[in-house]
Amino acid sequence: MNIKNQVLKRQTELLTKDKCGRGYVCPLCGSGTGSKGTGMTTKDGVHYTCFACDGIHNDDIFEIIGKQFELKSFPEKLKKCCELLGIPYKSEPEPLVFDAPPLPTDDDAPPEVRAPRVESDFAVYYKQAAERINDTEYHRGLSAETLAKFRIGYDSSWVNPKKPKAKPSKRLIIPVTDESYLARSTDSDDEYSKIFIGRKDFFNFACIDTAEEPVFIVEGELDALSIIDVGGQAVSLSGLANVNAFLKRLDGHKPACPMIIALDNEDKPNVRKATESLQKGLEEIGILSVAVQPYGDCKDANETLCSDRALFSERIKSAISSARSYSPDDKFKAGKTAAELVERFNTATVSAVCYPTGFSKIDKVLDGGLYRGLYTIGAISALGKTTLCLNLADNIAQSGTDVLFFSLEMDSAELVAKSLSRISYQELHKPKTTRDILSRTSHLSDEDKATLLACATIYSERIGEHLFIIEGMGKMGVKEVRAAVEKHIDITGKPCVVFVDYLQIMEPMDIRATDKQNTDQAVKQLKIMSRDLNIPVIAISSFNRENYESPVSLASFKESGAIEYSSDCLVGMQYSGIDYCPDEKKEDRTKRILELHKTNEMLAREGKEIKIDFRVLKERHGSKGTAVLDFCPKFNSFREEKEAEPLAFEELDF
Repeated sequence: MNIKNQVLKRQTELLTKDKCGRGYVCPLCGSGTGSKGTGMTTKDGVHYTCFACDGIHNDDIFEIIGKQFELKSFPEKLKKCCELLGIPYKSEPEPLVFDAPPLPTDDDAPPEVRAPRVESDFAVYYKQAAERINDTEYHRGLSAETLAKFRIGYDSSWVNPKKPKAKPSKRLIIPVTDESYLARSTDSDDEYSKIFIGRKDFFNFACIDTAEEPVFIVEGELDALSIIDVGGQAVSLSGLANVNAFLKRLDGHKPACPMIIALDNEDKPNVRKATESLQKGLEEIGILSVAVQPYGDCKDANETLCSDRALFSERIKSAISSARSYSPDDKFKAGKTAAELVERFNTATVSAVCYPTGFSKIDKVLDGGLYRGLYTIGAISALGKTTLCLNLADNIAQSGTDVLFFSLEMDSAELVAKSLSRISYQELHKPKTTRDILSRTSHLSDEDKATLLACATIYSERIGEHLFIIEGMGKMGVKEVRAAVEKHIDITGKPCVVFVDYLQIMEPMDIRATDKQNTDQAVKQLKIMSRDLNIPVIAISSFNRENYESPVSLASFKESGAIEYSSDCLVGMQYSGIDYCPDEKKEDRTKRILELHKTNEMLAREGKEIKIDFRVLKERHGSKGTAVLDFCPKFNSFREEKEAEPLAFEELDF
């Protein structure tokens, strides 16, 4: 048992029980010695908290002793604990702390698996396994030179030294240090395909201090070996969970060149987060880094090597060449050069994804539909912003794409009722209002109930499986939205389209900031989310009352400057006919607009359609334009404006 574990086993000997007997006396403030008798408490027997002072909060025994005796480094704290307990102190490096889950225990393993001892020196075993490497064809594309250099071996009847009664399995043996190795199953169906034996370390870590070229950071040992096999240098994390441990181990080591982050080619939140953490952590310890993705359509380095060795070799050389140009003395080089950006287009394997909206005229002004980026749709109150976005969401979901609709104002029942109302109007031609549907059919005839059942069937079969409505009245901010989207993508493994209804009522990021400042921050963070997750995000925005009589314009979004500047696409909705007419006098315009509003309100009450302009005011990557839609507020319907039919010959007036 090492020194640290000896201290942890006897840690309570360094503490004094408090008066009540449920905790321990706080060595900083003395809490637990008074009449009430409550001191430090612990839930897990390892971490302690004193609620009487701010000095100890979720601290282990080493932190407590360090604060008590004003010690800074871990060796000092460990030495002091040993001194107080009478344990002989021997200086030893602090063990790495890995966040990855532990190896399978007896509770996790099959019934025949049992646990006993762990060996400490595998030199002889490595030699024997290496001699048997040609007993298997499972070389994963690695050359004989690389296999020999890194002592890669094969064991046809490998048994976990921790579980000597376990069933033998065929394993590739990859030495990591003289005291640790990875046993990788050659059977893809093996429940425990990768088992690490010995004290965990990072494969080929020593190359960081000696390499004269940029070093790749990859996830697995075979990935590192694959890059090495085509002339590069690489170190393995042995899993994404070990990023923090890797950065801690790296502190104090100064590679000659920038490091190249090349994690697995998976569009998942955990991969993106690990890449971001590596970039940030390396920057904090003064190491430049670049993130690349040289795997094309393949999942990782080893799969790419096996698929096309020559192409993989060229990509690795290109990445090394680009990274070599980065210099600590030239901060500008830390950005992407124009040549590098062009190279991204040359090597890209995935084109820009477009999600049609189901409205041909809207798709036309949006260059085909929705792309990655932030779309902001604004209008005055009661002009159908939510209804239109729900129409778009239903259409996209009907095409088979997952849609996440964050509703911060209406509950999910209202939104579903709006969709059912639209279906009853557009498809069954037996229109029912949202109120009819929410009344739970109490006053409806059997025929009407049958109509609603038919609407519900259509909704479930076409839309329901791909539309996810998330309610968040007053409790949903950008962080919560992003967390929900990332979780959905992580679980499904597929991208999605996101709607947020609406910006101005999102939970503020800072309660001390103004409404404008909070809206600005929400817009910026939604923009970042759309970029990071490579998805379209559609946010609804309200307009000021002063826009009631004015045509929509960029000025309509001026309440938040960030909406105008950060959005990739700005859309304003307005009544058709509200635009200014040439040479129209002010009083004539006022009268005309008043009549327009009265007419539209009357048509809406009667369940008839009114004309709405869907106007693209800004499109960062395309052109502007207007699509005219027919809107029936009473039955929650938007559809394409009907084209005027040409007059028959006999109807023409000569």
